[in-house]
Amino acid sequence: SRSQCSLFAGSRVIKAVTTSPKGQWHCMGENCDLSWKDEVLSILQSFTERTPGSSLELKDSGLTWHFGEADADFGFAQAKNLQLHFDQMFQSQNVRVMMAPIKKYIVIQPANINKGKAISSILHKDPRGFDLILGIGDERTDEDMFDVLQGSSQCFTCTVGKKITKAQYYIDSTESVLLTLQALPAAAVHYTTGTGAGSSSMSVSM
Repeated sequence: SRSQCSLFAGSRVIKAVTTSPKGQWHCMGENCDLSWKDEVLSILQSFTERTPGSSLELKDSGLTWHFGEADADFGFAQAKNLQLHFDQMFQSQNVRVMMAPIKKYIVIQPANINKGKAISSILHKDPRGFDLILGIGDERTDEDMFDVLQGSSQCFTCTVGKKITKAQYYIDSTESVLLTLQALPAAAVHYTTGTGAGSSSMSVSM
């Protein structure tokens, strides 16, 4: 009997094959165009200096500006100004600008890097397929993943907390997410034993 589980996580859109003894994380956006990044960084640094409580997060494939600790009205106004400026700046480029008003951040990254495209790529390239695909997320960047995973009987999508979402189900808290992930190996054994199949495979996306 053999079971295999693949894990996809993070806004860098990466994959880890956990069944391998030396399973490693692999970045899936290494060859994307980031020539715009220095100019955006300079703009965000200026906004950070002029917006007390805001902060800047640098990632391999993009930049995130957080305004959750800033004055509520001023921080939101600054975020809207940034969004409008970047929307104009990148209207003819393959760069995505997205604001999350509830979690209070703006993310700028290549349009071809998101969790939905990562999942689509893996499902297209993996000839073995998966018996179970579980997608869990708690923010707007996860909606791309939920959209891709709709309509398949072996796919289940969950958002953390009740909200308007494309996910099929919701989980109460991050603690419940951990309990769910811990239960997956037992579910794989039950599936294999119950059907008499020789192997099973799972994909977990977050």
